[in-house]
Amino acid sequence: MWWINFLGFSAALSVLVSFCMTTIVALRTFALLSNVLFIVYGLLAHIYPVFFLHMVLLPVNLFKLFRWCRYGNGFGRGEYDNAASGSG
Repeated sequence: MWWINFLGFSAALSVLVSFCMTTIVALRTFALLSNVLFIVYGLLAHIYPVFFLHMVLLPVNLFKLFRWCRYGNGFGRGEYDNAASGSG
């Protein structure tokens, strides 16, 4: 079915676009999009390694995006803030 292939190519294109992003939020957003597209593609095309890989990567990308949006730098408060400010 041509639309399953179209879905696979769309997922691959979203991975390529995520590599071209210059901000973390945009990168993670496109990575999440690619995860969702690859999950659907893997199920419909019966390519279960692709499905399981992106089922694992989806919560990883969600967590990292949430952490970045919550803390702004991805690390929270701690030794990284002190090192960045030069006071550590």
